[in-house]
Amino acid sequence: MIPLDIRVPFVRAVCAILEGRGGHDEAIDILVAAERKHGVRIIRDDGCGSLATVMAPHDPSRPPTMRAFLELMATFPQGGDNGALDAFHARAGRMYRAAVDDEAPEERLFPFLTEVAFLVGGTDFANDHWIAYPGGVVASWTQRAWGHTLAEWAHATGWERAHRRTWDSGDMTYVTFSFSLHGVIERYDAWVAAVLEVIRRKCVRQMDEAASGGVG
Repeated sequence: MIPLDIRVPFVRAVCAILEGRGGHDEAIDILVAAERKHGVRIIRDDGCGSLATVMAPHDPSRPPTMRAFLELMATFPQGGDNGALDAFHARAGRMYRAAVDDEAPEERLFPFLTEVAFLVGGTDFANDHWIAYPGGVVASWTQRAWGHTLAEWAHATGWERAHRRTWDSGDMTYVTFSFSLHGVIERYDAWVAAVLEVIRRKCVRQMDEAASGGVG
């Protein structure tokens, strides 16, 4: 099993939560600083779930607010009502257009993943999170697609190569990062639960700051 790397400030702060030595605020501050540094932002979406898509606002100089985005996602129909689904897509089409992958660049995402050692697998992250990029571009992934993204990050940055001695069960593929990190990373279940709670609290804070005219 690969141990959590407490040399990484975000990992160290999350481990402090797990061990009862710290609260959530330090981890949130580190995560927000990394978001601002790399120009990405994690958005938690409890209503819609992943649409496995990339969307860009029609006017990138005036993108929808995160509140407007979440209000849109909350209207996504959970049943099989085709009329409601058509209405959702019509509303979304007034705010966003289909984007291309280059508008959600790995050049921004991968350094962010490295800075916070974001080892959160597809089954835990993809279903209810989006990532926002400059200009209001928002992206979501299926569980497998997020696992594929993490696998590409692990290979491109050397993370997978650096841990081959610790992990002796063959190459890490998208399957590993989609479904199997609990069998790869030490204390994964506790780690991922704490990270997701940090993200939830971060998103609440950012929404509150935006509502009060702050920097959120």
